[in-house]
Amino acid sequence: MSDLFDYETDDEMLEEQDSGVWLSVGDLMSSLVMIFALLFITVLVQLNEYKRAFEELPLRILNAMEGKIQGGGIKVDPETGDVSLSNKILFDENSAVLKPQGKQFLQTFIPV
Repeated sequence: MSDLFDYETDDEMLEEQDSGVWLSVGDLMSSLVMIFALLFITVLVQLNEYKRAFEELPLRILNAMEGKIQGGGIKVDPETGDVSLSNKILFDENSAVLKPQGKQFLQTFIPV
């Protein structure tokens, strides 16, 4: 009589096969979650590096321009990096004609 209990029924065999499939699916899903978490962390690190570089950009512009341009009338905003030129450098008052000194200044300023 104990021999009858040793045999597995079809339902029990299907249940064991299903549990193996679900374990495999669970392992696959947990590995996908881990991959996406690593990608997310990598992107966050890169975004922080880009943010830091973007914040340092005005200072780099200012440092690159210092010493290369000797003319007065140049103002660089250290926060934004905006460069302003005085109109007196390039043009006479109420004139649309570029001065020779303005041409010379632009030839040195533009490459910088």
